[in-house]
Amino acid sequence: MALKGGYDKGKVLEKDYQKRCSNCGKLKSKEEFDINQIQAGDRLVRRGECKECRKWKKPIPLKKKINFIKDNPRPTIGEFFHCPVCQKDKPVNTNLSVALDHDHHTGEIRGYICLACNTGMGQLGDDVKNLERSIKWLKRVIDNE
Repeated sequence: MALKGGYDKGKVLEKDYQKRCSNCGKLKSKEEFDINQIQAGDRLVRRGECKECRKWKKPIPLKKKINFIKDNPRPTIGEFFHCPVCQKDKPVNTNLSVALDHDHHTGEIRGYICLACNTGMGQLGDDVKNLERSIKWLKRVIDNE
């Protein structure tokens, strides 16, 4: 089976292991975790949350994604990208440097943002209340300095 990037699943190196879900905390077989990416040496990296905990998240519908990328091409490697979230101009070093962000509840595309902002918001569960609490936390710490 060919994976994203043209990798052949039969050739990809992956040891047999179990992993603890970062959400439910249960120890599960590696097959209970979706493949996230392939690193150097054809090593598979699986998501932190198990398939059961991730099932509520809606992906971007493929047709919508294709049309969005056609109308809004992804920044290419070697270019600089201005992230609308952190307002930084960042070099696009890899295909992972810029993420196509979307609402996990609806599948609606929000646009391109840098990997750091996408990861940060994702770690906070794409939850506005979590982000607001983070802001309050930062303000409290700064005010106490």
